[in-house]
Amino acid sequence: MKKTKDRYAWLVVVPIFFAGINRTNADEAPLRVFFDAVETGQVESIVNLMHPQLASQIDPPILEAWLQAVSFRLGPVVDILPEDEQYTPKTQEYTATIQFKKGKAKVQLNLSNREIVKFEVKSDKLVNWFQRPTSLKYYQQRGEKFLQELQDQNYESAKKLLYEKVAAQLTMSELKSYAEKITKETGEKKSIRYRFAKLTVLPNEQLQQMDLFYEIKGEFGTVQAELAIRFQGMKGYIVSFEFYDTPK
Repeated sequence: MKKTKDRYAWLVVVPIFFAGINRTNADEAPLRVFFDAVETGQVESIVNLMHPQLASQIDPPILEAWLQAVSFRLGPVVDILPEDEQYTPKTQEYTATIQFKKGKAKVQLNLSNREIVKFEVKSDKLVNWFQRPTSLKYYQQRGEKFLQELQDQNYESAKKLLYEKVAAQLTMSELKSYAEKITKETGEKKSIRYRFAKLTVLPNEQLQQMDLFYEIKGEFGTVQAELAIRFQGMKGYIVSFEFYDTPK
C-alpha cells in the first residue's frame, strides 16, 4: 500500500481556558457550589455539575489538569466577592472576584434553569496552565475507537470522532476507500494494537500535538496507522490520520 497522499489536518491553537457547565442546588449559592466542587480536586465532582452536552465537550484528563493547576497556583478559596447578577425567567449570570490563598481570579458563571451552562475563570496565575492531559490512555482509546469504527464501516460514527472541520472535508466514499484499502492489505479479520505516542511540545512547555501510532494486523498483512490529536479548550480532537506499510 502506498502512503496516503492526502493528510487531513486542521491546525488548532490551544486557547486560554473557556468552557461551559451545568447543574447546581437551588438552595445554595451557585458560585459556592461550583468552587466547593473545584476544591475537591475530583473530576467527578465537576462533571456531576455538568449538562451532558457540556460534559461531551470536556475531556476528563484535561479537566483534571485544570483542577490541579487551580489547586497548585491559586490554592483554596478565601472569599467570594460578587460583582453582578443578571436574571431572566430561565437564565442567571453571575460575575465575581474570587480571592484565593495565592491570588485572585475573575469568574463568570452562567446558569439555565438552575444548571450551569458556562464558566470562565481568568487569572494571571492560570496563564499557560495547560501543559498536557493527566492521562494519555484516554486518547489512545479514542484513537482505537476511530480505527475500529472505520474497520466496522461505521463511517458516520468515525466522522464524529474527528475534529468538526476535518470531518466536513471528508466524504463517506473517501472513508470507505480508506477502509477498503486497509482490508485489501490485511484481510477481513484484523486486530488493532496501540504502539506508542509522540508528543510535540511548544517552547512554553504546552503540549501542541500528540501523535498516536497503531498497528492493524490481519491474516494477509499489516498496516501502520498514525493519528494526530490537537487541543482546543478542554478537548483533544483527531485532526489528521494516515496509513502506511513501514513502521515509523
